[in-house]
Amino acid sequence: MKLFAVLIASIISLASPAWSEEHITRSPSTEIDNFENLYVLTEIDHRWRSSDRYIPGAVLLEQAWRPIGPALLHQLADMSPEELSSAVLDLVNVNKGVAENLFKIRQMARRLRALEAPFATDQDAIDGLLQPELNDLVRGLSDAPVAGRRPGEFNYVTHLMQRAALRSPLNNDLYNFRMAAGHFVSGAYLDHHVTYSLFSRGRSNRPFLVSMGQEQVLDMLENLRFSENDVQYLKKKLQTIDPITREKNVPDAFFDYLRTFRFKGRVRMVPVGTLIFPGEPILEVDGDPIEAQIVETLVIPYVNMMTNFGTKAARVVMAAHGIPVAEGGTRRGAAGIFSGLAAYLAGAVGTSNTETGSVFDVSVYGSAAHAWFGLHEGDYNQEITQLTALLAYSQLFPSATPPADTYGVEEGVRAAVRARGRDLPGLRLDSALPGKTKSETSRIAAQILRDLGYEVGRGGVAITYSDGIDEYEEQRMHRDGAEVHSFLVGGELAAPGDSGNANMVYKLTEVRHLSDGAIIDPMKFAPGKVGEPGRKQLWRLFEDRENGAMARDVITEWDEAYTAPEGFRAVPLLRTSLENGHWSVPRVSAQESRAYVARQIPLLSAELQVIPTRVEDARYVGTPYTVERSPRLRARAAATVARLEVGEHAPYRVGVYFGSFDPVHEGHVALIRNARIAYGLDEVIVVPTGDSPALSREKHYRFNASERTAMLQRALRHIPGVRIHDTQTSGRTRFAIDSMAELEAEATRAADSHKPRMSIIGGEDLMADVGTWHRGSELLTSYSWIVGRRDGGEGRLAPALATATGYRVLSPRHLVAPEGNRTIELLDTPGLISASSTALRARYAGVQAIFHEVDALKTFWQGMHGVASGPLAVAGSIEITPNVAALKRLAFESDAIKVVATKDSHTGAEVRNAHLNSEFHPTGAHFPAHAMRGLPATDPQGDSRIPEVEVFPANRILTVPHMNEGADGASLDLVPFDVQAHADQILDPRTEVLIEKTGEASYDFFVNPRSEQIYDRLNPHRSIPIYVYGVATDFCVKFAALSLARAGHQVFIIEDAIAAVFPQNVAAVREELAAAGVRFVRTADVLAQFGQCKPLLEPGVSQP
Repeated sequence: MKLFAVLIASIISLASPAWSEEHITRSPSTEIDNFENLYVLTEIDHRWRSSDRYIPGAVLLEQAWRPIGPALLHQLADMSPEELSSAVLDLVNVNKGVAENLFKIRQMARRLRALEAPFATDQDAIDGLLQPELNDLVRGLSDAPVAGRRPGEFNYVTHLMQRAALRSPLNNDLYNFRMAAGHFVSGAYLDHHVTYSLFSRGRSNRPFLVSMGQEQVLDMLENLRFSENDVQYLKKKLQTIDPITREKNVPDAFFDYLRTFRFKGRVRMVPVGTLIFPGEPILEVDGDPIEAQIVETLVIPYVNMMTNFGTKAARVVMAAHGIPVAEGGTRRGAAGIFSGLAAYLAGAVGTSNTETGSVFDVSVYGSAAHAWFGLHEGDYNQEITQLTALLAYSQLFPSATPPADTYGVEEGVRAAVRARGRDLPGLRLDSALPGKTKSETSRIAAQILRDLGYEVGRGGVAITYSDGIDEYEEQRMHRDGAEVHSFLVGGELAAPGDSGNANMVYKLTEVRHLSDGAIIDPMKFAPGKVGEPGRKQLWRLFEDRENGAMARDVITEWDEAYTAPEGFRAVPLLRTSLENGHWSVPRVSAQESRAYVARQIPLLSAELQVIPTRVEDARYVGTPYTVERSPRLRARAAATVARLEVGEHAPYRVGVYFGSFDPVHEGHVALIRNARIAYGLDEVIVVPTGDSPALSREKHYRFNASERTAMLQRALRHIPGVRIHDTQTSGRTRFAIDSMAELEAEATRAADSHKPRMSIIGGEDLMADVGTWHRGSELLTSYSWIVGRRDGGEGRLAPALATATGYRVLSPRHLVAPEGNRTIELLDTPGLISASSTALRARYAGVQAIFHEVDALKTFWQGMHGVASGPLAVAGSIEITPNVAALKRLAFESDAIKVVATKDSHTGAEVRNAHLNSEFHPTGAHFPAHAMRGLPATDPQGDSRIPEVEVFPANRILTVPHMNEGADGASLDLVPFDVQAHADQILDPRTEVLIEKTGEASYDFFVNPRSEQIYDRLNPHRSIPIYVYGVATDFCVKFAALSLARAGHQVFIIEDAIAAVFPQNVAAVREELAAAGVRFVRTADVLAQFGQCKPLLEPGVSQP
């Protein structure tokens, strides 16, 4: 490393913009000629290429090659490392200190910058690449103070981060750079100054935390730079170019900003090692919005990671009850220097990590792994192997204590005694005896030693335990009287198993406007995640006596004066430690921080210091440490909550949807559902309009007010928080502005202490008409508007709307009132459905015929498709099946045809009780059980239909029930059914109406009282012809036709799509029907009139 450092320095002159051969550096004592300079350049390029922050060195090589000559390259092999090493002393010149050499290497980087354009913006990257060499130079060659550091110290964070790629600003979350770009584009960073607070939300099994990592954060912020590679990568990820306008979403100026980025902010922090509790600020960052945002994911990991390590280590040290603890988890975690340092600060006597020991002057411990014994096995048995291995190791490191249990604990103890004799310094146990606890194992090992005359303990042979040790195991061993004199704790300190992290968060707490000094307090308000506004100070109260216990903490505003209550003394913990991007306080040594932690732990209450013996019991259930907020801070937080309208200040959000709903459709329902979810509406009030206030003449509705209200109730019944209001249909109000006043008054009463926030909901087409409404402009600016986008719409609010309202444009879809409490927004979610009441009404009006299908049930049909004939199968039913199927298919495919079908649907009560239906009993027709409700579809005795007529999907079939079996089993009760609520389905040709018939006289579908209501709604003017088909001609078909004819309808029977029970009675039936005005047609005539449709099926085969 020293050789490389001097070779780097040797190209200072070479790297000048205008250099010649005579400028090449020569050492005062030993010449370092062109060959060394070329070697340096080659080495730099090699190192850069192997780095993840590669910067091409080809330009340097080319510049060096010309004056030296390629023919001399082979002479590099003749360079003497000894000669070059001797030049180190002259170049470094220890007598003058390292400051001068540090300056020289820095100067070299500056000259490199001027050499060629590729280096023009990469001085900092080059600095970063040279930093490890510089650090080693500073550390290894001088004890003189450098740049304010103490003897032996150097920028250890830079050193480590360079190796682990943690220093890179790209070790970050993409969203931080996206937000930074947004702040740049908006210009917010020029006029805003922000504060972020870093604190822990706490963990249930950690009643306190030991804060660490703050100094690492400061070093990182002081040295943070973007290389050109960093900038180019971010440009690829952040910048897009519009293919038409060629506009860039993020301008190039933002990336120029990153090239010269330096953190210029301020950091306040508590001292390293301070005990902290949930919600207390550990570190606060002041700066412009860009720099404070960019560093979020760079700041959190250090404090989060080291606090987690340190807290675990403090608990392990506490549970050791005075027994020394060393950290040995480097191989178990990815951040050995950090876990080793954190453990030391928390009270461990040392670490196995050599870098921690080197950098922080911490004691380092280590013996040997079990592999040492394996490499000495050869042809020996375990006894000779252990003896050989221990003798070889002790000759090199007499004070080390290799593990004594590679081949068994007792065997290892005996081998150690034989190998070391009286010089045995100690034993390390890394396992337990079979069937024994660690405590029992330690006592057995100690007894063997005592039996041989050894003194066991710290003054004699010390036993170290290192197998799966954590604070819970230590507590068990303490309880069970283990003979242990030190602990080596590994994985549980480097990767704590009971706490994945310290739950640190970094939250924006204050925004200051530099132009006018205005302050905004942003604050997160979510369950368990409530923050606090402003810049803060943390005061710790101690009992006012020597070594007075920690009593409680108080969080105040940063500039707030605080006086401790009588009997207590208050200590402010946060102090400004980084100013304008540079350290502003002296560094604290690791030893001082360690002593600080040790002083604090005993000041905790005894309850907070309790550690259980099982990890399952680690959840803290005792009295938590008291953390108060000053009245001034609480008042500020309360004002912020009120401004944000959260918590108890949350408004009662009401959406009001005006519409004719003539009829209601799935688009209305989807808009209500989406608006309620997207805007968090507590209530949606749907107001069916009376006469439209936008029209000078009264509007004529397809459905009356009662029907529209009933249909809305049906359509919205599954959406919570929705109600239908009759303010307009009842005539109390006519205009929307008046209705809103009534509804707002109702909401005020319903919301109790919460202020109602009223919004009007409507479709995109609504906005064009609002201006024509009564006091429409007032309505537009008095309430928020939720406007649902429709397919085919522009997907943006009309530009003139912002001018008309005076609202500020946030985006083409969002306008906000000057007061900031009302918006007009275009809701554009995938869940919205475009539909039109006008189109539905046109579809309903287009119905030219009604197909009335009578009892196409398996119970009345001859066997088909493997299903037996029904108990009342009608002869000839199988022959008419193709025509029935063709008619049904035609109706399904045509909006000109409405289908009304009927079906018998009987109950067990009718079979048991003659008074309910005589046709099942000797007193009547004495038919067998048929069309029985609840049987499988394959059972011909049930009430299921033949598959040829089941062409409408289930969600497009409106079943009109008749009667259910009563609770007493001997009665039939009419099933409630609101015809008005289904008025739209009754008229819709895409919905089949299926009317059930139950009880006595079920041969006539008018026995169901809804039948007549349905036909009156469907064909009020009797202008639509009705075509009847099905079975049986002499029973249900006849009565259906007669009932319809008597009600004044035009009735046609499709004679080749019906079949009779008694064919001999058909002639008489035809005469009776003709006398009632019923006419007869054939299937072919109907198909020809309404559209050709071939029969779907050939006749099936009758089953016996």
